[in-house]
Amino acid sequence: MKKAFVFVILALVLFGSCSNKQNIEGTWVDSKGRIWAFYSDGKMTIDDNDGWVKETTYSVAEKKLQLLGEYNHGRGQFEEMSVIYDISLSGDGKTLILSNASRNAGDLWPSYGESGHSLTKIELDKKLNGTWVGDFKEDGEEWKEELKYNNGNYESIVDGVPSIKGTYTTNGGKITTRVTHYYSEDDSEWLEDDGAFTEGYQIEGKTLTLKGEEGEYKFTKK
Repeated sequence: MKKAFVFVILALVLFGSCSNKQNIEGTWVDSKGRIWAFYSDGKMTIDDNDGWVKETTYSVAEKKLQLLGEYNHGRGQFEEMSVIYDISLSGDGKTLILSNASRNAGDLWPSYGESGHSLTKIELDKKLNGTWVGDFKEDGEEWKEELKYNNGNYESIVDGVPSIKGTYTTNGGKITTRVTHYYSEDDSEWLEDDGAFTEGYQIEGKTLTLKGEEGEYKFTKK
């Protein structure tokens, strides 16, 4: 399955205390349908439904959220910059308000758009939990793939050999997978990786259909 291209921005040294980070970890959707996913390691992704998943870093301290970006000065000159929002979380933890941006967030890449946002928490699709198996044949090649989904954790196994693992989020019939490790057969160990991709999905009974740029792939629940 073809993975969407990912732009990876250099990590930013986290400022201040991150004790509030657990409050915003998870997946959120804004008023324009963009998906914001905050991870426990200080990284985040934004999926604005244009076929690209943008990845950057964030930090939280003293009710402020800092997001890293890049400013394009032209002629290939880029400068790391960040935008800081005031943040507030509703009592039920389902609404996150970003306000009073410290700069024009639309000037940065990725573009955070407006000076403020109202984000709504998204819950994972529990029907994905479990192991899904598919047998495939394409361009003369045959392979068997197992996908394991477990409350936000993901792993792919190809022909009995671990392939990649990471985390996932779901929203509106789409799965966004963030790859954190790939398996090296030469080293017989997991090595760090960094990337993300989004696929459409549909579950009917015990059949999972993933829809990507190269077509549909069907898996059966084990």
